[in-house]
Amino acid sequence: ENKIYSGFQLFWVSHWINAFQYWTLGYAPQAAFATLVLVHAANGALFFLLLWRLAVETRVAYLSSAALVVIPIAHAPLFWPVNCSFFVWPLFWLLLFLHVVSGTLEAGRLTLPAALKQAGLALLAVFSGSPVFYLLLGAGLWMALCFWGRRKLRLALGVTLLNLAIVGGAVWTYRAYLRTTRDPATRGQRRGERFLYTWEYFAAATRATGMHLERLTGVTPLSYYRLERSPEGAAWGLLAAAVALGVALRLKPGPEKPVAARRLALFALGMGLLAYAPIALLNSKTLRHYYHLSPYVSLLLMLPAS
Repeated sequence: ENKIYSGFQLFWVSHWINAFQYWTLGYAPQAAFATLVLVHAANGALFFLLLWRLAVETRVAYLSSAALVVIPIAHAPLFWPVNCSFFVWPLFWLLLFLHVVSGTLEAGRLTLPAALKQAGLALLAVFSGSPVFYLLLGAGLWMALCFWGRRKLRLALGVTLLNLAIVGGAVWTYRAYLRTTRDPATRGQRRGERFLYTWEYFAAATRATGMHLERLTGVTPLSYYRLERSPEGAAWGLLAAAVALGVALRLKPGPEKPVAARRLALFALGMGLLAYAPIALLNSKTLRHYYHLSPYVSLLLMLPAS
């Protein structure tokens, strides 16, 4: 029934990639981990290129992408590479999708090749696993508003309607197909609510998010990571920070007219809300569900560099 954690999931693309690895390499967790780390690094590079394309100041774009690679809220799925790749792959396809959408907005028209690329990447993102529905539907409009103002809203609306038709049609068709293949003896059975649409649960889920973020600090008794007095660890951390800052300082300033920090902050906040929306009412969410939020948190943290 394509369910995991008692909820409806679309994760076939990610599992096909995993299956191909197992068929070619056998059961090799090291290879799965290396693949996921490379995809994570590629996500950082794609995020940098997207920000650079949107006329974000070069140093801010670089530091934001570097922060995405090391930020703790992005690391949880990397430590379960065999069965949690569906948290990482969707962001890869989504960033490629956003590159296509930004190109469409720059060109001022939606061409057939761009529409086909957009449709294919949207389907890959949806069928790779972790929910990116709101980002697929709302990112075009929000990106147009933040970086082009009202001039491109009509075009962005067309992009959004195309996404709605593709994503909605694909999910509806797939769920209808599952109903035809389900065992009649189990038809109609429910394994527990995955989303609870009540104000009380929203408040409880928000408190859970606060708890997760607090435990990521490393200073509470129940922290997921423990800060230790390790001179060697501190030296490596300082060296990595020095290298990142050194590269940032050597980058040539640009572009000539970078986007204003206020607009960039609005973009990061809006995209962060779209990324968080699918898990705001998610029953028993874990740290792995914050992966799609990590690029926009990284961008917000690096905004003072502008």
